[in-house]
Amino acid sequence: MTTASTTKPRKKERNVKLTDAGEPHKSLLLVRKTKPSSTAKTHRTKHIRPHPNFVPPEYALISHHSLSKLSTWSESLAAKGLVNPYTTCFMNSGIQALLAVPMLAQYLRKKYHSRACSAAGWCPTCTMEKLAEHVLVPPGQIKKAKPVNPNAMVKNLRSINKFFSPYDQQDAHEFIISLIDKMDETFLKGRGLDPKGLPDKVAHTTPLSQMFGGWSVQTLSCPLCRYESHTESFHLDTPIQVALGKSKFGTLEEALASMVRPGKLGCEWTCEGCEGTVDPTKQVVIAHPPETLMITFQVYDPIKDRKCSKQPRYPLTLDMSPYVAEPYGDERDRYDLVSVIRHHGHSQHSGHYYCQAKHDGKWYELNDEFVDSITASDATALNGRAAGSAYIVIYMRRPKGAASGIEPEVAPAPQVRTKGKADKGKKSIVGGLAKATMLKKKSGSKRQAIRKRRR
Repeated sequence: MTTASTTKPRKKERNVKLTDAGEPHKSLLLVRKTKPSSTAKTHRTKHIRPHPNFVPPEYALISHHSLSKLSTWSESLAAKGLVNPYTTCFMNSGIQALLAVPMLAQYLRKKYHSRACSAAGWCPTCTMEKLAEHVLVPPGQIKKAKPVNPNAMVKNLRSINKFFSPYDQQDAHEFIISLIDKMDETFLKGRGLDPKGLPDKVAHTTPLSQMFGGWSVQTLSCPLCRYESHTESFHLDTPIQVALGKSKFGTLEEALASMVRPGKLGCEWTCEGCEGTVDPTKQVVIAHPPETLMITFQVYDPIKDRKCSKQPRYPLTLDMSPYVAEPYGDERDRYDLVSVIRHHGHSQHSGHYYCQAKHDGKWYELNDEFVDSITASDATALNGRAAGSAYIVIYMRRPKGAASGIEPEVAPAPQVRTKGKADKGKKSIVGGLAKATMLKKKSGSKRQAIRKRRR
């Protein structure tokens, strides 16, 4: 889903206020205020970096600070397989890729939505909550675990998208976007909110939009009078065009650099400043990068119904600071790869989809009901183990103060825990070893004394 709007002045505050309690689940509750008071607390949008050509939303429907607390896993989990009763590999791979995103998975497992859900019929978010509860289990249970049957999602595929059918092959990217849109729609309807009645951009501050959505600004500059036109666009994913037969870019970084590089529009445009017909200069800047960066490689040719055999290489850790308008200058500019959707086949209407996802620091291949351990190099290979090329890659923003997302090849030596108090809760390895040695000496001296007595 992509929406565009021209830059407008900030509007006055509307009558929707939100709580901002300390606990995350309480801060997600919506409170309607008929008459806003000066003491009422709204969810601010300070997390959005300032940009001269982008006006952020007046307020957010939920607290971004509460969502950011879910960006790191609070428990060790791995994923079970999903049963494919018909031709639903596109759905299974999409679900597995989304459940590898810690912010979304923990939002679903903690049931923040269902606590306030008032949907009369089928609810996609409640269904995803149940899938997150049954699919994500402790890693030790994966070997003996049976695959989960996503029957509730299969039965309601037409509710997500009227063109979807469990008996025909569908597009995994279209499923993910349609599912996120439907979950956003359910959130707004459940709180009696009409997107058209909300201030500009506020409808894009729902939980899913804050997790996956980002804002970009396209600027068209007239070469005659230097007049500039700015258009804001909201997007849930970042499409990377791949030329058929031969890839335009060798790496994902090259593709992103080309996307934000100034260039000619390549067609006629009527300037509002001088009313001349010119070929303007176009530049796209990422004004607000998303928390979850979903990149789609556009490898399909809809006219010839075939797929490109080559694609750009993509890294385990992506530095977005060269491509955003206002980088943070810390760990938050870096994104870690969490899942990959691959496609094996010659067109989007045939073949097979499967997912590779990272759980508990390890990579797994989730191919419908089959779950296999793989390496990180398998996840970034141009062609997967089942000869499937990468179609969608999903990165998660690294939280502030987080360590590197790349695990060391050699496991660190185990630490010796002691019962004694260390400096403000920190365990001292040297002190623990010394104490263990002293205890060993004492126990040895006691044994020697007993032996002497027996003699």
